[in-house]
Amino acid sequence: MEQTIITIYIDEVPYRFNVFVDHNEKTTTYHVSAKDMGNGALEAEIPREIAFNVDGKVEIEAGQLTVKQEQTARKIWQEILRKLGR
Repeated sequence: MEQTIITIYIDEVPYRFNVFVDHNEKTTTYHVSAKDMGNGALEAEIPREIAFNVDGKVEIEAGQLTVKQEQTARKIWQEILRKLGR
């Protein structure tokens, strides 16, 4: 499993995330974790752990993200694309 660290900015405050890339035969999943990254009160902004499929769709039950969390998830996905060149 490939691993990298990304940083995104929310209201001009940097937040770091571990990104684990899980390549299967038919799909790729990006697991994002803020655990142990020293992000303070980030839980209000985004769940501690989140996963994206190869198309950037959040793999979490529909309706469980607030608007702010969804906006933050989009920022995370954009940074994954930028950093991993996908």
